[in-house]
Amino acid sequence: MSRPDTFFTTLNGITVLYDRKPGDYGIRGVARDFFATRAIERKLDACFAELEDVCPLGRPTLILSAGAWVDKPGFHGSGEAFDLDAIHWTDKKFVCGEFLTDKRFYLGVDAVLRKHVPTVLNFFYNDAHHDHLHADLGGAMRFTRAESEVYFLQAALTHVLDIPVGIDGDWGPNTSAGTERALTELGISGSIEDEAVWMQLLTAISSRAFGEPIPVSGAKTVSVRKVTVGDKTTWFAIVDNEPEFTVGRETFFAPQTGRGLSSLTGLTYDPDDYREKYGFWADFIYPTAFCESQKGFFNALNTWDRAHFTFGFMQFGAHVFDGDFARYFRGLLALKEASAYFPKLELKDNFIHQKTAAGLVNLETNTDPTKLAKFLNPDFRAVEQVEVENAARFIHWCNKSLENRQLQVKVSVEVFKSLLSRRAVIYSLNGKPDKVCLVIADIHHQGRGKVAEVKSALDTGGDMNKAFRNLLEIGKVKFPGRIATLKSKISEMTAAGTPAYFLASIRCRMEFLASPSIAPE
Repeated sequence: MSRPDTFFTTLNGITVLYDRKPGDYGIRGVARDFFATRAIERKLDACFAELEDVCPLGRPTLILSAGAWVDKPGFHGSGEAFDLDAIHWTDKKFVCGEFLTDKRFYLGVDAVLRKHVPTVLNFFYNDAHHDHLHADLGGAMRFTRAESEVYFLQAALTHVLDIPVGIDGDWGPNTSAGTERALTELGISGSIEDEAVWMQLLTAISSRAFGEPIPVSGAKTVSVRKVTVGDKTTWFAIVDNEPEFTVGRETFFAPQTGRGLSSLTGLTYDPDDYREKYGFWADFIYPTAFCESQKGFFNALNTWDRAHFTFGFMQFGAHVFDGDFARYFRGLLALKEASAYFPKLELKDNFIHQKTAAGLVNLETNTDPTKLAKFLNPDFRAVEQVEVENAARFIHWCNKSLENRQLQVKVSVEVFKSLLSRRAVIYSLNGKPDKVCLVIADIHHQGRGKVAEVKSALDTGGDMNKAFRNLLEIGKVKFPGRIATLKSKISEMTAAGTPAYFLASIRCRMEFLASPSIAPE
């Protein structure tokens, strides 16, 4: 049959290589143009996009294949088929030929594939398919009792849903009864031959296969609901049958086409509560906290931009590897109530890991820094139930736990000390007034100015009041509101005689300097 004119070399932006040269299978491959119709390419793109979202391993690094178009009869000959050999992630290499030692994960991949293509032939179909998953556009997207579908369903019931049935490809009374039991236990109503029911079942199978944990004794139950009035949608939550509370309002962020939750309510940061422990620093971080979360709300929430999940009075972002959010969350997971709020997570080697059926999966990697963020909020362009539930857990825990709030303050102080320590020599900060150092810290915390701009602002021949005014001009066009708030809060604290601001002669306390040769004044 004639070869299609179109081809792909990536799926969902992931490189696809041919791995059927001697010694390559499942390990490595060579570049090839995979000729196929646009129809199956689009479906495979969608499949790997969903796999990235639902699998805790995140985005694959490589796809290995036995091919697409082949000059022979059938769907390969029409360019409407694809053979999957292996998928590589940073932390795992999934190989179809290793089904017998990786059954649950294999069936999870199989389930996601079936949500996007009508026909998948797997390990059980015949000996020729022991080393790959074949996908083609023949058949219907609903369950039709075809032999290939029954093989998959029987294997999933047995190895994923823990409902053992014979695996023979025949739709008999045991398979029918096992399917009804599975639908009932999963809370899915309707006939399996209904396409919507089949899709729900495939979703549940992939979720279980990739490590949806068994409910943990003592884990908090979280239920959420939304209320839409006009064009405003607000989400609410109940934790362990306690009074309902507001999680946040849906917000659309046009510059990144983001849609998520926003919340500024609850308890607020007060320097008076932390001055005994942190002294000068309790006040030093306050103006920036006020800018980040209006009044310094401990449970300030934002899930509508590329950070995926931002929380706390200093707005810790979950998308940064080893960032402030990661340090805060690690601290939370060391608290005694951690397993009740996040039973799917645990600390190992001081990194956050997800518990899965295949073992612990590290959610903090420099190669995929958004893995943790996507665990909390898989898609920042849409509001999803898992995102709302995770937000509710953070808010409830923060409101209930003083240790939680103290941890936010501890991390914030450490962040600001580190931030200034890294720039103390660059800007010759020793002896500079507190307010000058504060604005520099705020500039770099928000990321609204570069080193060269700050150096230029400080080049005043020693006139620190002028330097202060110059620094407040950095980013003013883009962030006028923040800078006005920062300036106002510093003036307010100075006028009120707040420690570290009440005398113009007070100099920056240089506790943050790493160099012992530069002593604090």
